[in-house]
Amino acid sequence: MDIIEINSTHLQSTLHHYVACIGYFDGLHKGHQALLQKTREIAHESGLKSALITFDPDP
Repeated sequence: MDIIEINSTHLQSTLHHYVACIGYFDGLHKGHQALLQKTREIAHESGLKSALITFDPDP
């Protein structure tokens, strides 16, 4: 797993070819696990990498 920090002064140009799940993940309960699994499935079917985008601190 790679952790890439994105902020207003430093954007990564390496964020191409990903299927991303975006949200505030305050834990990995069953609902979050289902979202992540679906993201992984879509990425695999599309030949892409999967990513999770979350926020710190909670918006």
